[in-house]
Parts: sequence; structure tokens; C-alpha cells
Amino acid sequence: MALLMEIRLQKNEKRNISSDYHVQYAANHLEKAKDVFMKAMKILWIYIAQWKEK
Repeated sequence: MALLMEIRLQKNEKRNISSDYHVQYAANHLEKAKDVFMKAMKILWIYIAQWKEK
């Protein structure tokens, strides 16, 4: 019985580690996407400002 509990605990720990990895992976990609979006918005903002001056 104790052996089964130990195996279940180990499986849960592996799932948690895997889940943490996926959360970190997603967070990194969201951060990169945000950076790209902010750069694009900055370029667009400059373009609009120049267009308004004409």
C-alpha cells in the first residue's frame, strides 16, 4: 500500500514539473510576443505621426 502511494506521489511530482515547464515556456513566448507587438506599435505610431505632418 505504501509503495502505491509512493508511486502516485512520484507521478504527481513529474506532472507538476512538466506543468511548471509548460507554464514557463508559455510565459516566455508571451513575453516575446509582447515585445514584438510593442515594437510594431512603436513603428506604426512613428509612421502615423509622420503621415499627420504631411
